[in-house]
Amino acid sequence: MVEAARANDRSLMEAFMYRFHPQTLWALEQVYAGRIGTVKLVRASFSFNVMLPPRPHNIRLQADLAGGSVMDVSA
Repeated sequence: MVEAARANDRSLMEAFMYRFHPQTLWALEQVYAGRIGTVKLVRASFSFNVMLPPRPHNIRLQADLAGGSVMDVSA
């Protein structure tokens, strides 16, 4: 992928989906407009809710497939 991007004079980005998500853009608009005051700290996490009852075949729980919540956003 890196070689293809270079050969075609293109940028290659990975794990950038949050930067362009409508929620993120909206939050930035609020900050830039001064609607929430001075931002001193931003704390965030990326996760999924616990599955009850447990579903052992769910990809998020498949260690041998490198599962996890990141699988939800991979294409």
